[in-house]
Amino acid sequence: MQGQPVKISHNPNIDAVRGLAVLGIFFLNVSFMGVTLYGYAPFPEFHLTDAITETLSNFLLEGRFLSLFSMLFGVGLYIQQQNFLARGLEPFPLIRSRLLWLMLFGALHSLFIWPGDILLTYSICGFLAWHYRNLEIEAQQRRALLFIAIGTLAYGLMIFLPGDETWIRGNAFFNEQYSAWTGSYGEQLLMHLFMTLLMLISLPFTLLWFVSGVMLLGISLYRRGLFDQGLPQGKLGKLLALSLLLSLADTILSLQSRPKLVMLSDILVMLSAIPMAIIYAHLLVKFGRRLPWLPRRLQAVGRIPLSLYILQSCFGIWLFRHQAPELLLTLERIDYLAIALGYALVQIILAGCYLKFFNQGPLEWLWRRLAFGNKPINNATNTHESNT
Repeated sequence: MQGQPVKISHNPNIDAVRGLAVLGIFFLNVSFMGVTLYGYAPFPEFHLTDAITETLSNFLLEGRFLSLFSMLFGVGLYIQQQNFLARGLEPFPLIRSRLLWLMLFGALHSLFIWPGDILLTYSICGFLAWHYRNLEIEAQQRRALLFIAIGTLAYGLMIFLPGDETWIRGNAFFNEQYSAWTGSYGEQLLMHLFMTLLMLISLPFTLLWFVSGVMLLGISLYRRGLFDQGLPQGKLGKLLALSLLLSLADTILSLQSRPKLVMLSDILVMLSAIPMAIIYAHLLVKFGRRLPWLPRRLQAVGRIPLSLYILQSCFGIWLFRHQAPELLLTLERIDYLAIALGYALVQIILAGCYLKFFNQGPLEWLWRRLAFGNKPINNATNTHESNT
């Protein structure tokens, strides 16, 4: 059913939740900035701090902010559609232009800066989610859960594929990958190309369905008022129990020695992340009124998400591949978290200072300019235009 053409007013809660997602995603990405294909390499001997940090990450961090990002991307598509319709504009050509330009941004980011990029994936998934944006809410949630189930099943089937060599700090395979990823920029570009092509080949079978499903879930939750009033009474406890149960199972499997069980834990991470991401959005909406200083700072970050996301990659690549690649040989999980926390503070300060002089981030401005040119539709895109 086509949505009614009613212009949607600005909701600062969405900016705050987006800001949390932007900051949180670097906590996940930071250990992949060096050897991007494999990420953190465990030590051959047991490290208690690693085990504790990994457990806490499984419950609170892993996948949570990617899920939040995906939900917000879907919400952004829906809000833009409503605002375009309210101004008498045909939404799809404008949305298509934005998604195609984002696709180019993502491809350039993946090939030349960091191949762990999500922009290319989101732009492709956005086209699929777009087709189901106006379903009745119940039907939309069913479609979302179906897509998530398809993506999860596809990941489950990947368990039966031949595994890689053992990924342990200091072994021959680690040293080989370390040399390749910290070598010349030309060598790194070849690795970037390989990973980008691998992602594009696997996308139709895995992430396309899962991410599109989470986008649709975000739209349905937005239409139910999650970002205005939070969760309905009684839902919080159920979502928390579900997330904790899945996270516990994930943690148990991730500590096993059999590679197939560890791969299964990765699937549970994806599933446990969704209810916890919803909880994070709920908590910001509910408690932001009591702690107004927190959402204000997150809102600033959430207004320039694309610029900050790309800047995260530039910082991580500079640090771990060029300035101090030897850190990859010694850092523990808790060290990566400390770096991410410190950089989160930098981003909060940077966003606050930047927005005192400018209304939008440099890449946000460029994206809008490329997508819309000089068309007089700026007011239609001022509200929640950032899909990243």
